[in-house]
Amino acid sequence: MNKTIKILLGLLFLQLLITFGLFYNSGLITPPPESQLLLNIAKNDIKKITLTGPGNNQVVLEKTEDLWGLANNNFPANQAQINQLLDRLLETKLGTKISKQKTSHDRLRVSDTGFERKVDLLTVDGNTEIIYFGSAPSLRQSHARLSEDVNVYVVKFSANDIDIQSNDWIKKDIFVLKSQNIDSVSFDKIVLSRSFVDNKSSNENDTETPTKESAVVWTVSGLKNKQLSNDAATNFINKIADMRINGIASKETIEKIDKSKKSKKFIITMTDGNRITYQLSKITGEEDFLLTTSQKNGTFRLPPLSGKDLINSSSISFLAGEQEKNLDD
Repeated sequence: MNKTIKILLGLLFLQLLITFGLFYNSGLITPPPESQLLLNIAKNDIKKITLTGPGNNQVVLEKTEDLWGLANNNFPANQAQINQLLDRLLETKLGTKISKQKTSHDRLRVSDTGFERKVDLLTVDGNTEIIYFGSAPSLRQSHARLSEDVNVYVVKFSANDIDIQSNDWIKKDIFVLKSQNIDSVSFDKIVLSRSFVDNKSSNENDTETPTKESAVVWTVSGLKNKQLSNDAATNFINKIADMRINGIASKETIEKIDKSKKSKKFIITMTDGNRITYQLSKITGEEDFLLTTSQKNGTFRLPPLSGKDLINSSSISFLAGEQEKNLDD
């Protein structure tokens, strides 16, 4: 009996295999199609990106000689951030088709006038691709529609991942210096200058010439009879070298500069002789500061509390290694 059942099962399996083969060859059974990409553009061909959000908030990024910048003020943009956005857009695949009716566009927030994000890509040959990202069907997803297509798809791309403020795209480390290239910094009649001492390391039984390693030490003038802490000086130099900005200051913010407080001015001399000036001005009613610099025209907002931290670290008490003192008190 068992032998008969085995033979019948074998015949059934063979019959199913033959049936599947016949349907497959006839085209009635086909493998699932490969997912199509949202866009079919070469990354290097894209020369302009316009990002628009609700309320017509807009950022225009343009490439000149392979470098991206903000078109409205010709300010360098964050190259890595733009490359990441383009890579994500070009790797995004079309998911489930959720609608093929134009009447659904407003409801899904992918219409020509109602959207969460609109991404306009212009190529070197003048072609344009426009994508509308709409509401989110689930976490890290959006409804999406191409401008020339009525169909709406679900894509693994969150519309909120696309920033639509200019300050979100600028190169925030544009003024960062290499601390080892700073020769001196002067401010408030204080001058910090770089010098070197040789640390000799040798063995008395060693007949070879002792090796020498130069260590950086900072000397000071104008510290009012107090002794400089080399660690505190190094700390300050590292802070002024890491001069990052948070954005380009708006006209309204510039008008809020506290005129009752004197601006703090730092003059940095580099080892190549180049001189750089930083001037920090406090914003009325805030703990934050604005920066102007000889490196570039404009006024820039510093990250929260970073300006206050830099000013405090340049105080006499801090440089002398004493307890940090808040100069604003």
